[in-house]
Amino acid sequence: MDRAFDALFKQCGVIRADTIDEMFDIALALANLPLPQGNRAAIITNAGGPGIMAADACESAGLQVVELQESTQKKLKAKLVADASVGNPVDLLAGGQPEDFKFALEQVLTDEKVDAAIVIFVALIIINPTEVALKTSAAAQEFDKPVLGCFMGVQGVAPGIAELHRRRIPAYPFPESAARALASMMRYSNWLKKDPGATPSFPVDKDRAKAIVQSAITQQRAFLNVDEVSELLTSYGIACVKYRRRKGLAEIIQAAHELTFPLVLKAASSEIVHKSEIGGVKLNLQNVNEVERAYHEMLDSLKSKGIALEGVSFILQEMLAGGREAIMGLHAAQGFGTLIMFGLGGIHVEVLQDVAFRLAPLSSLDAEAMLSEIKGYPILKGIRGEPPVDLELAKEVLLRLSLLTQDFPEIQEMDINPFMLFPQRNKCAAVDARIRLHLDK
Repeated sequence: MDRAFDALFKQCGVIRADTIDEMFDIALALANLPLPQGNRAAIITNAGGPGIMAADACESAGLQVVELQESTQKKLKAKLVADASVGNPVDLLAGGQPEDFKFALEQVLTDEKVDAAIVIFVALIIINPTEVALKTSAAAQEFDKPVLGCFMGVQGVAPGIAELHRRRIPAYPFPESAARALASMMRYSNWLKKDPGATPSFPVDKDRAKAIVQSAITQQRAFLNVDEVSELLTSYGIACVKYRRRKGLAEIIQAAHELTFPLVLKAASSEIVHKSEIGGVKLNLQNVNEVERAYHEMLDSLKSKGIALEGVSFILQEMLAGGREAIMGLHAAQGFGTLIMFGLGGIHVEVLQDVAFRLAPLSSLDAEAMLSEIKGYPILKGIRGEPPVDLELAKEVLLRLSLLTQDFPEIQEMDINPFMLFPQRNKCAAVDARIRLHLDK
């Protein structure tokens, strides 16, 4: 359910906070500041350590701590003490006066490379926090860019913080809090500017799909068999690997002559959930003799696991090698609608959990975001000289699944794992899939 919330929030522009503190930090910034027009942040500080910590926090949160323009740096050098750092962060050093904060902030906000600023003041006995707050506020009000304050200290900073709040500048006790609040503002600003995208349609054979779904529901079968799964997917333009489903060895051998080697042999039964765990999958079979040997080995393995052989059929399918394994699927979440899933497939999904979710119906931009959101995206784009897979086809399959679930809300769950992706569109296909329907009791 948490993933359902996360997917819904991303699509609707809802900002999610992990703690109560963070929620109030973000609300304080949104209630008082203009939204940033980009993700480029500048930091002004009178202490190097907190400045570096703020820079690290900004980078971790998706903000850029950009190098200031040369003209900006020259102006800062001309005014500030010789040892001050005028890159980014701008370090005024411990002797930085309230006027220095004002001047530095004005120059930074004038810089076209800067979208927002964080001002960090570490309390010193010789510097009046209230004066720093007044000067900072005066500079901030000259620009339509967000400025966030961070006043650090146990004693003496409270009046300065109160002055910032009176002038509608949020103040935080730690640099990381300011960075997270600014990053949340940036993401919300990006969402507001985002093109919502189109929800495309495709030519499909809806009547054929309806007959499959209604037949299973009439028979009160929650799970579609392999033939029904393949037919349902292909009726919505989702390619499936070539296969034959057979019962005995003679039929399997005959089917082997109808397909192209190498082949894969799989056992199918209502008792079998994970085929590989019970020896129910044999890969890379190069000829008929290997198919026959795999069949006998599989029978022995199934018998040893207590699987009733009379309920087992065998699937012989062409093996797709050399591509990238993806997982695609959907799950109807009560009260939310249907979640669409994409990620790295095969065994990777169980170990890495590298998946992205969105709620149907998907727009073209939703599907594109799902692809780029997973950590394994660079693998799909091609690394170390390898060509990228057909990402447009992957996006199209997600959109077709979205259309399928809209047309047939009776589908409770679907897992296509793996869906093999190749650079060549005509080679991409679903290798294994499972579909469960919702049956009214």
